[in-house]
Amino acid sequence: MSISYDGRPYGLASASAKWRANMMIAEAINHVAGIKFLMADEFDLLDLPSRSACLKWLLGLSRAGEIESVLLFGTLKEKPANLPSAVEAHWIENGVIAGDQVKAEAA
Repeated sequence: MSISYDGRPYGLASASAKWRANMMIAEAINHVAGIKFLMADEFDLLDLPSRSACLKWLLGLSRAGEIESVLLFGTLKEKPANLPSAVEAHWIENGVIAGDQVKAEAA
């Protein structure tokens, strides 16, 4: 078996293309196994249009009942804004989820 992306061998693909191929492979394995959960780091490898396309793809899988939970991690300049209502973003700073530090100090 060999993996290619846009007609190129996997080894010659960009880091972003490899990330997208890995996500699709992970989703295919999860589909066969019935896990309905995906987790991936380095979401920041994608450019802004590709991030949007990825979220639309994942939301489509969710609406179709293919997945129930997805955890995406990435190093971004700021917390994403204007996300669909089904998407929840958390900003981690200094090892703490922003907003939770205030709750912890109040307790």
